[in-house]
Amino acid sequence: MKRSWIIAWIISLLFCVPSSGNESHEYIQHFDVGSINWTRWIIQSKGVGSLPIHNYSEDDARRLAQKKATKTARENLLTIIYQVRVTATGSVEELAFSNTKLTVKLKAMVNEAEVVKQEYLSDGTVEVTIEMPLYGGFAQMILPDEITQLDSIKPIMEKKATVLCSQESDVNMKNGKNKYTGLVVNAIGLDAVPTMAPMVLDERGREVYGTAYVSREFAVQDGMCGYSRNLQSALQNERVADNPLRVKGLRTNGPALTDIIISNADASKIWSSSDNLAFMRKCRVMIVLD
Repeated sequence: MKRSWIIAWIISLLFCVPSSGNESHEYIQHFDVGSINWTRWIIQSKGVGSLPIHNYSEDDARRLAQKKATKTARENLLTIIYQVRVTATGSVEELAFSNTKLTVKLKAMVNEAEVVKQEYLSDGTVEVTIEMPLYGGFAQMILPDEITQLDSIKPIMEKKATVLCSQESDVNMKNGKNKYTGLVVNAIGLDAVPTMAPMVLDERGREVYGTAYVSREFAVQDGMCGYSRNLQSALQNERVADNPLRVKGLRTNGPALTDIIISNADASKIWSSSDNLAFMRKCRVMIVLD
C-alpha cells in the first residue's frame, strides 16, 4: 500500500508542472486574425499560406507559401490596428478615415513589422506570426496632440490640488506623507475596455488622470498605462514600483466604456500632494479589467 502511494505521488509531481501564471494575468484582446496584449502593448497577427501544388520545387513552394502567409499576416495586422481604440471618442480607423498621410504611414509601419514565428503545419500550409508594438513610433503618430512634453508635474498639480480638492481632502498637501510610486485602478466588474489614452474621473466628472497629466515622452515610450486581469499582479508590476496607491472604480463613463469613475475621496488622495503625483507624469498607472 505504501509503495503504491509513493508511486502515485511521484506521478502527480511529474504531471503537475508549476506555472508562473504570468500570461493569465495579462490583458489580451482577441480578434479573429490576431490579438492585442494590452499588458505588454503588443499587437500580434497571423497569416496562413498554402503550398502550391504544380510546377514548383519543394523549396520554391515553401518560399511562395511563406510569402503569401506573411502578406496575409500584414493585412490582418492592419485590420487589427484600425480597431484599436485611442480615446473614448475615437479609434485608429476613425483617425485614418480623413487623413491620407496617416493611412500611408500606418501601411509603411505594418510592412516593417517583425516576423516572430514561422511554422509549417501538418496540413501542408505555412503559418506566419508578426508583431508590432503599440508604443514607440505608433504611439507618437496616434496619441492625441494634447499630450505634450511636461518638464514637471509639480506646478500644474499644486494649482489643480488647491482648486479641486479644497475641503475634500483632510491631507496636508505639504506634509510629504503618503508618497506613492504609482496608481492602480481596480475596474473589475465594470466591463471596461482598454484604450491608448484612458481617463480616470471623479464623481463630478473632473479629470483625475488623463492626457493633461502625462508627459508625451513617457506616454510614447511606455504607453499611458498598463492593463492587467489580476489585481495582485498589477500591484506588483514594475510600472507602479514599490508603493502604489490602490483605488476602486465605481463605474465607467460614456458608451465607449473606456473611462473610469472613482470616488471623490480616492480622487482627493491622488490630489493630496504634488510630490506624490510625479508618477502620473511618467505614466506609472495600472488598470485592472475583467
